[in-house]
Amino acid sequence: MTHRERAASERRPRRNQKRHVGWNSNHYFVAIGILALTVASLWWIRTLKPVAIGTQTGTLAESAPGGVLPPPLKLTDERLQRAADQLLALVDPERPENDYFSDFTRDRLRWMVREHGAGRLDVAFLTEASNGPLPPDVLMAAWKHEGKPTIFIAKSRFMKFLLETGTTEPPFRQQQRNDFALALVHEVVHLQNPNADPKNMQLRAAEESRVWREVSVQAVRPLRTRNQPMSQRFKDVDDALRACRDALPCPLLARLVRLSL
Repeated sequence: MTHRERAASERRPRRNQKRHVGWNSNHYFVAIGILALTVASLWWIRTLKPVAIGTQTGTLAESAPGGVLPPPLKLTDERLQRAADQLLALVDPERPENDYFSDFTRDRLRWMVREHGAGRLDVAFLTEASNGPLPPDVLMAAWKHEGKPTIFIAKSRFMKFLLETGTTEPPFRQQQRNDFALALVHEVVHLQNPNADPKNMQLRAAEESRVWREVSVQAVRPLRTRNQPMSQRFKDVDDALRACRDALPCPLLARLVRLSL
């Protein structure tokens, strides 16, 4: 190759190489959905519309020396997606360090991995256009979007979750890993019930109660017996169910997780 040909070759733009992503590889991918939450329960949504996604910002609760608040911490889409990817990888049920998860928890996470690998399930970020009826402490929701079961991570709440539980990047704390895994398992249990009718408010409340009880008894309690750290919300729900002797309906549970929404 002559000097002129070599120079011309170096000026040509390189083609972008395709990168395989998915749960059946070492890279866990969370798509950023161009979606807005408008009408929803804890696990179902009726109306979606496209909105623009911008940079999320949050303010740390702690103040700087001298009483001056630090500037808002900005978490870009890229940082949020990277954090979600990393947490998905960390809660992989096949990782040896996750052997403290109950069999129930590991089985539900395996189902999620398997369904995603087969192209039958998606995970996406959800950008909320308004607060709506979704309680502030709800991190995830699940429903069928365009016919495909999808677990949505509420984008603003995920940012808040990262800021309030310790760190926005690895190494993540043990509680962050546990809370993220329990939230995923909760949504998987919803998706595994083909008979749920989200249009029926009475059935929707019963379904939410069923899932909270199942996750509390079979996922949360085994973690508590091992003194594993977790969100106080999971403990409060478990305590409410214990007070009801795990019987449904449980008024304490209904008030705690707002089943009337």
